[in-house]
Amino acid sequence: MGELWLSEKWQEEAMKLADAPEVTAALQGIELSMIMHVAPFPKVGLDDDMYMQMAVAAGSVSYGLVSKTEADKASIMMGLSYDTMKGMNKGTVNMQTAFMQGQVKLEKGDMSGMMKYAGQMQGLMGMQQKMGEMTIWPDDLPDNELEDYKKMIKARIEAMK
Repeated sequence: MGELWLSEKWQEEAMKLADAPEVTAALQGIELSMIMHVAPFPKVGLDDDMYMQMAVAAGSVSYGLVSKTEADKASIMMGLSYDTMKGMNKGTVNMQTAFMQGQVKLEKGDMSGMMKYAGQMQGLMGMQQKMGEMTIWPDDLPDNELEDYKKMIKARIEAMK
């Protein structure tokens, strides 16, 4: 069984995946701070914009929710919908295709900075796929569990402000 998207347990499991030897080896030499700015999606409790950071330095990845203030410090910020984020994590949406179709928009930074690491980023894509496999998505929950999820995610996002 998986973990609820963005729960503390989910974040712990994501960090374990990020510490896998194949990921850390692939990421040597990358220095990158990237934000995924997810638009509001009230159906799952995302009433406000949400910011997820992936920071890579010295072969190590940190991954989690951050405040808008912290998000604004990142070198790259990409905006997308909840459905696009979910599809990318599940492997049903290709990030490059989504970018070309306007489903993912560059809000801050220069993609050339990220593209120079394109070959090494495959290590992250494998991690992302494993994260998608372990994730229970809130819009797949029964109504009674969804209400509990909404309370949890609102509290986590509020704590970031």
